[in-house]
Amino acid sequence: MQRHDGTLVGRGGVSLWYWAQTVDAARAHGLLVHGLGEHSGRYRHVADALNARRMHAWALDYRGHGRSGGRRGHCQSLDELLDDVDRLVARAQAHAPALPIVLIGHSLGGLLVLAYALNHPRTVRAVAASSPALDLAVPPPMIKRWLAAALGGIWPTLAVPNGVHPDWLSHDPAVVAAYRSDPLVHRDVTLGGYRAVRRGMAEVRRRAAALAVPCLLLQAGDDRLVSAAATRAFAAQVTAPGSALHVYDGWYHELFNETGRREVLDELGRWLTERLG
Repeated sequence: MQRHDGTLVGRGGVSLWYWAQTVDAARAHGLLVHGLGEHSGRYRHVADALNARRMHAWALDYRGHGRSGGRRGHCQSLDELLDDVDRLVARAQAHAPALPIVLIGHSLGGLLVLAYALNHPRTVRAVAASSPALDLAVPPPMIKRWLAAALGGIWPTLAVPNGVHPDWLSHDPAVVAAYRSDPLVHRDVTLGGYRAVRRGMAEVRRRAAALAVPCLLLQAGDDRLVSAAATRAFAAQVTAPGSALHVYDGWYHELFNETGRREVLDELGRWLTERLG
């Protein structure tokens, strides 16, 4: 296995940091897309699992996150983040054009990979989404909704708390402690970013039946951040052959970082192996 990292130039000249773990005789590219307020470095163990299945692993910090440029937690539209993902797809394809692309995303990253697969069905072989942000588990506080409605259009860069509570991420205290102390994690989202994500959630839910790419939905049963009911409803509309829903009862939001993460990684690996043949 070989590791390397670099930067890509995103829309508007934003610098996007990415990394890769490549293997000999790979049969696919696996692209990892992280969630809101975090960064791709928290998914090195997922990359290791992909490598073990003879897949190259690629990941980036999309704009406003981690080591990439841009205002923290901000985007003008979901299309900006999808364009960031597209730059990573192009980088992977440049490395090995003949290999199929599979996308794996968590939370907001789950929303992004589903949206990308809807927009690029001929590019993506399969898509897996962990606790995808298709809707919020509970409505946001009234003050956040008021600010978004009253000021989102005229002050889109105003930052507000993103509502991600570390204790809701995992039953593993080491994961929670690491998240709290991680200098690359941030706790804000701008009003513009919040509005863009909410619009994106509604659009992807509306288009569920149009998803033509095999889809694996992995959902935390005790998710306090995103709506498990929205994931179930989305899964009920997906008709692409090979698609599946797996709900982990009692688990918290970050399935890849939960105490039973080995089970999730094995499920993901088996499903991808079946899709790749």
